[in-house]
Amino acid sequence: MLVLILSSISKTFRMAKSDSMPVLSGINLTVREGKSHILLGSSGSGKSTLLKIAMGLIGPDSGSVSLSGETLNFRNAKSRSAWLHRLGYVPQDGGLFPHLTARKNVTLVAETLGWEKLKIENRLQELAEIFSLEAETLTRFPHELSGGQRQRFAVMRAVFLDPAVILLDEPLGALDPIVRADVQQKLRDIFQRLKKTVLLVTHDISEAVYLGDEVTLLKDGHVLQSGRMEDFVRAPKDPYVTQFIGAQRSWESMLK
Repeated sequence: MLVLILSSISKTFRMAKSDSMPVLSGINLTVREGKSHILLGSSGSGKSTLLKIAMGLIGPDSGSVSLSGETLNFRNAKSRSAWLHRLGYVPQDGGLFPHLTARKNVTLVAETLGWEKLKIENRLQELAEIFSLEAETLTRFPHELSGGQRQRFAVMRAVFLDPAVILLDEPLGALDPIVRADVQQKLRDIFQRLKKTVLLVTHDISEAVYLGDEVTLLKDGHVLQSGRMEDFVRAPKDPYVTQFIGAQRSWESMLK
């Protein structure tokens, strides 16, 4: 059974010789196979740093990261490279290369790894159908695509190699509300259809509720609570949990 486990992760950024900034402290996180796990928290809570450690992009000061029992060796370049090939990543802005077409953005890594042309084409057509992207959009450059299309292509690129885990860092934050709601629905359908294990960073509670099977709330580099969102409402483990949820008022409450 595939499980991504982050154990006792701590990280401090040293800004100058005598200045340091603790970012994460003793974080334990388990992402179960086939589930969407949401990292929730305000800016500066440590969400994105934890995601980058899970990817092996930066190393923790202490702690370990393992996937299906295999522990990542942060000091070994080959281990980190092999680790990255087991993961798919979507950064905040989608990260599409502006000088490449959507097709080339999606297939670039597979071509670099030496995939056969027929295999690449079959995978491309399969995913284009799943992501509801018309063939004509594959020939466009990123600036010629809508915001929703760019994000879907970014996720499509992340899953192209059929990675074990997909990691997304606030992938919908730049979209307007209507487009964001549409992409949220498509992402949920895609995650369920592909049966992917997902770790997604957001500060949006409605997004966490809609996309997440499990949620972890961070504050100042500490885990305040993990579990189902219903438990955050019914049995908060810290006053900040209630404060954070209450701060994001729904439009229904604003009309009352």
